[in-house]
Amino acid sequence: MDPGHQGKSDAKTEPNAPWDNTPKARVAGGCRGVKSGIMEYEVVLQIGLRLRDLLKAQGATVVLTRDTNEINISNKERAELFNAHKVDLAIRLHLNNGNGRGAFMLVPRKHCTNWYEENIAAAGTIIAIYCADTGLPMVREKDSGLTYRSDQTGFNWCERPIVCIEMGHLSNAEDDALFSDPAFWDVAAAALCRGIAGYFEGTSNKE
Repeated sequence: MDPGHQGKSDAKTEPNAPWDNTPKARVAGGCRGVKSGIMEYEVVLQIGLRLRDLLKAQGATVVLTRDTNEINISNKERAELFNAHKVDLAIRLHLNNGNGRGAFMLVPRKHCTNWYEENIAAAGTIIAIYCADTGLPMVREKDSGLTYRSDQTGFNWCERPIVCIEMGHLSNAEDDALFSDPAFWDVAAAALCRGIAGYFEGTSNKE
């Protein structure tokens, strides 16, 4: 699991992908609550720590890219950590800064991964359960809440199944009010846990 960003951004660059040397910032700064002023990196870590505990209670082995805000680990290094541990699923936790409100998933484009179908299945299951359990609207619902990307360093260096959830919009006052409330961190973590478990239960039933 990768709680996005960190306490201090790092503008030094690293290549976008093994096949693309376009320089990208090692870690961007993330967004801030439009009214609360809370920082994305703070919220996603708190939800991530709760999600870790819930998953471990269900018997999962959980690898966190970070458990503190006082760290400097690049997007490429986060992906390489997933590779080193040969994770069954990597999930990146983020909040969005844009128009509208609600949640959606990012997945690697087909040419960026060897796990295209697995990524779509995981993303579709997680976002459906997450939105149902949190009450947040699904952005891009006609596309099952999925957006496909080839410019994500954290995707492009990952050799394992991987998805990224934009859990809500800190740029939206309603979402900001939710994500600045610690009680909602528990709700979001529980919804993510149920979504991840749902994905693995689905894959198990196909075997």
